[in-house]
Amino acid sequence: MNLRTLLCGSTLWTLCALILLPCNTLQAQQQTPASMPCWPIQNNMLRLQPNDTLQTGQLYLGLDATLFLRNTEYFAPLAAGYTNINYRLSPTLTYAINNRATFTGGVQYDGVFGEDSVNRFYPMVRLEYQATAWLRIILGSLYGGLSHGLDGPMYSYEYNFFTHYYQPEAGVQLLARTKHWCADLWMNWENYLNAYTYDEEQFVLGTRQEITWFDNRESNSMALTLQTPYSFMVAHHGGQFSLVDTNNGSLLNAHAALSATLHWGKSDNHLRLYLPFYYFRDISGEDRRHNAPALWHLPFQSGWGVYPQLSWQQSLSKHTGSHTRDILLLTAGLWHGDQYLSSRGDHLFQSMAFNDKTLTFPQRNMLAFSAAFEHRYHNLSLGIDLQLYHDIGLHDTYYAYGLYMRWNLIHPLLRNR
Repeated sequence: MNLRTLLCGSTLWTLCALILLPCNTLQAQQQTPASMPCWPIQNNMLRLQPNDTLQTGQLYLGLDATLFLRNTEYFAPLAAGYTNINYRLSPTLTYAINNRATFTGGVQYDGVFGEDSVNRFYPMVRLEYQATAWLRIILGSLYGGLSHGLDGPMYSYEYNFFTHYYQPEAGVQLLARTKHWCADLWMNWENYLNAYTYDEEQFVLGTRQEITWFDNRESNSMALTLQTPYSFMVAHHGGQFSLVDTNNGSLLNAHAALSATLHWGKSDNHLRLYLPFYYFRDISGEDRRHNAPALWHLPFQSGWGVYPQLSWQQSLSKHTGSHTRDILLLTAGLWHGDQYLSSRGDHLFQSMAFNDKTLTFPQRNMLAFSAAFEHRYHNLSLGIDLQLYHDIGLHDTYYAYGLYMRWNLIHPLLRNR
């Protein structure tokens, strides 16, 4: 693996600094467990996160069962529509080694009703260690996908439903959280390269972080929070031992935003103004093997986008502290993209057709609206969502909707006496 080609010199050190420097300045503040979620995600019921309630020496049986219907009415040239009725079963065994470390082993089985040929088994092996009160280290199966909290222009919502084409994330992950700072740094290794074969190594290195500058929710029923989220993601394919000479490359996607949120009543109720900026750049550099060119063969070498959004979230639960939780989330936004591309982003936000790199739309303007409802009762969750997009330039409208049910069980078995 050629780090100069992969990250163009300074990108790796930038990513490392972004997670390490805040530790020195923020670790002395009031701390919270590193596994707690710290950014809003549209579909919370599909998020994965560590469990901090396990007792030392106890063996636990876990079962995560999710069934969903997902239909997208997307049309060429930007994206392709599909209809899936899927199920995902993840039986696991987790052993609490001590009060800081756990080991998990199991499988994830993804199935599609009506087509057995795309059903897939994926191993789940995870060792995690709570190194300090604010830092957790994870090796193996990652808390990935929607759990990273990345926005649609950087990470497509649809990846959560297509693991028969895009396998679950695995590699190494660091989760950190203090009172005023959250971080998720990960490397997802997607494809191993056997030496001297016509194949490529593929992996993604990313981080998503958020600094909270002001938060007075503890002392006010009507409160305000001010935050600056930012993220970086580098997708690489190639490798020094690959016999493929014309496909080596790395893409950088970055995002920085201002977020102002007004909270009232219950902690779930809020009105949020979100002003994000996105950046894309091909950082492949020069591939010197056989004088091959630099190579994702993309129509643009760099680009950007802005996506101002206004969202309203309301708790519909009548009894605070009960096992029932009902949440409604509405979001409206305006996307403007200028030669913007993303290695893992939603196709609807990009300036290139999903199946034809020669068909481009350098300037993109799109209105977006989404609605999501989630109901939880104990460890059972029900979710419904809808997304609407109107492309101003192409005079076309796209929509998608989904219905989701999830049962997440963790049950103690044998205890080490």
